Amino acid sequence: FHLLLNVMKGGYSGRLYPVNAREKEILGFKAYATVAQIPEAVDLVLFIVPPSDILTVLHDCGKNGAKIGVVITAGFSEVGHEGRKLEEEMVGLARTLGMRLLGPNCQGIVTIEPQRLYAHMPPQFPEPGPLGLVSQSGNLATSIIELGSPMHLGFSRIISSGNEADLQTLDFLEYLAEDPQTEVIMSYLEGMKGGK
Repeated sequence: FHLLLNVMKGGYSGRLYPVNAREKEILGFKAYATVAQIPEAVDLVLFIVPPSDILTVLHDCGKNGAKIGVVITAGFSEVGHEGRKLEEEMVGLARTLGMRLLGPNCQGIVTIEPQRLYAHMPPQFPEPGPLGLVSQSGNLATSIIELGSPMHLGFSRIISSGNEADLQTLDFLEYLAEDPQTEVIMSYLEGMKGGK
């Protein structure tokens, strides 16, 4: 509910399809029981489901043709061995389905121009500007946005990368380096896979 509300308040102008097995309507939008029931291919899926449901939902995304997923859900490698196994299985299934994943255990993503998308958990809505931010810590990203607000610090993209089970900071840095909306890149790392 809150993430959908943030996407709406953030000014996204594309089509939105909430998915919920129990609800018929959410915030005025028709809700679908599964991603597979959505009548057109979906560009981006935001996952906020219990870890135990992630593989089932991923299978539904494969039936729909979805290509990118942002896994907000926590409870994967950061909680131990069983979570790590589930995270690896999730990434393996996503690759089989032709999907790439951001996260899990992340706050989400923000892009401000040219198309607004505020798919980020805290409702902060920063000003547009030249700063691209990639942070493995969602809390630190939230703090940077909050501290930058009184200074009118503007952002082009904000990426909370979480556990980086699939897409990693390097992928985002390469993207931001070529992004015409981004002039400055700030990144916070907690660890790297493959230091070279």
